[in-house]
Amino acid sequence: MVVLVVFLIVFFVLLLGMAAFEFGRYSLCAQQFQHCVDIAALGGAAGLASAQNTNQASAQSIAISTAQWVMERNYVLDTPLATRVTFTSSAASPPTPTTKNRANINFTWLDPETGLPTGVPGDQKVFKIQGAYAYPPIVGNWIGLGPSALLRCTANGNGGGTQLDVMLCFDVSGSIDDSTKTTFVDRYTNGTFNQYRAARQGTVYANCGTSSDTGTGLNACYPQNLGADNFACTYVAARRGQTQGAPAPANGATTGGRYSDIVVNLDENDVYGGGTFGGLPFPNIGTLVEAARGNLESIAVANAAQVNYGALGVTPQSGYYRTYWEQANEHRHPLIDAQKSAANFFYIMNNSVNAHFGLVAFSGTAGSNVSGPAIAGGANHIFPFPVANGNIPLSASVTGQVPLVPLSTVPGSAGSQFTQVSSKLPLAPTLQTTVLPQALTAEGGTDMNGALTRSLQQLLPAARISGGLGRQRTGATPAIIMFTDGRPNGNSGLGDANGVGSTATAATNGVKIYCIGLAQIPAIVGPMNAVLGPMAANTGGKLYVIPPGTGQAAALDRAFADIARSLVSLTR
Repeated sequence: MVVLVVFLIVFFVLLLGMAAFEFGRYSLCAQQFQHCVDIAALGGAAGLASAQNTNQASAQSIAISTAQWVMERNYVLDTPLATRVTFTSSAASPPTPTTKNRANINFTWLDPETGLPTGVPGDQKVFKIQGAYAYPPIVGNWIGLGPSALLRCTANGNGGGTQLDVMLCFDVSGSIDDSTKTTFVDRYTNGTFNQYRAARQGTVYANCGTSSDTGTGLNACYPQNLGADNFACTYVAARRGQTQGAPAPANGATTGGRYSDIVVNLDENDVYGGGTFGGLPFPNIGTLVEAARGNLESIAVANAAQVNYGALGVTPQSGYYRTYWEQANEHRHPLIDAQKSAANFFYIMNNSVNAHFGLVAFSGTAGSNVSGPAIAGGANHIFPFPVANGNIPLSASVTGQVPLVPLSTVPGSAGSQFTQVSSKLPLAPTLQTTVLPQALTAEGGTDMNGALTRSLQQLLPAARISGGLGRQRTGATPAIIMFTDGRPNGNSGLGDANGVGSTATAATNGVKIYCIGLAQIPAIVGPMNAVLGPMAANTGGKLYVIPPGTGQAAALDRAFADIARSLVSLTR
């Protein structure tokens, strides 16, 4: 009896020991599998956040493939998961695999505000993984589980970015097109046909011959403010004549720094060399001048304006006027470069995280318009036909928007304001349409102080800033991006001279300011650092000063992309 009792005790202790061993091993398996799912979910979210892709479906595909790659690089109980995982897009819990040491993984997208699965692409910002792993017991047959038993290990993991409320302050002051390649042209008649002399060629800034670090008020496109230079080249209104019709009076004096027209060098060279744009030939500066004036819309119009189109090498036809101005607007620098980089930033952020956006343009007061003469006094404007918008001149006075897109408190993608912001920063106009995207107008001073204050008013309540609207969402991380090509030289009455008060308010309320200063001339780099540096440093943001020279467009893209990475922090 004693021997039997001892045997039974040893037997049961052995069984309990094996059961405890199996339970411990199963728990370790479940724990390791949970870690694999967690890191895969965070990897997928990181893939989504870092995908520099303006297409949401492509960005989500990158997220899923990143999660798969991370999952398959891991092990469970020394068993590699590579080739052992089946991935499925589903919100349901996956079934237990029928083969040992294999996993079934289901992916789905959640609305970050409700935590529920969603089929709305704009709300698909949280990455969820549900997993099931087939654990094979080592001593299952000894403890009554059978020789082919498989135990189910389950794991769930979420990954996504923080909620963000982002305001962009975007400079549209008069100097924001100073790097545009242009020709200042003296257009005159020899008594029979129009003649064209390139008075100066190069960037707007260089052609003006100024040394001011705040740039010039002259513009490559309307409103050109041609009478406002007083620099090395002088606009002579009397030599301009009508926009269409009779040319300027005969004048044999074709020397000196005088001009009647500014045209954009559509080939992006300092000295225009010709090219085909929008399907139409623009072989020389004479073609640019007459197309900009609307004198190539028909042979009758060209003859009335004394255009020697045979010598120019073109055939007048409808579309020259529209094509020139569409193309000219697309070749304004650095305005168009910053516009494209900012638009890409919004696309990428909108794909990556639950972000709400606002836009405060600045020169005049955001949300208002700026107006100026299309040319200047002394020009009789006759335009060939009306165009709905797009900054193509309609009359002697040109009005442009200084956009303001407020933050919205509406939950989810419905309140992101992404569409509204994107419409103010069109990537490019679509040719051959009846309505063009509204082009941003370069006009006015650099009121970055007012822009900062208006952005803070969108984010903060009235108790924290005068005029505050308190539209920052609970739990959302606030940020302001300041893009400018200069230093403050205008003030709408909001804020102080250098934004010190606004910066202090931002810092007190946890609003980081990221500053991008694009320097068109070396002289502005020092003042930019002096003004923008404290804004970024004192709020925990970052400063990017892009020096003048080639590669500015790529540098702008990198700056906006780096800010996007800085703003997106991953959460489980």
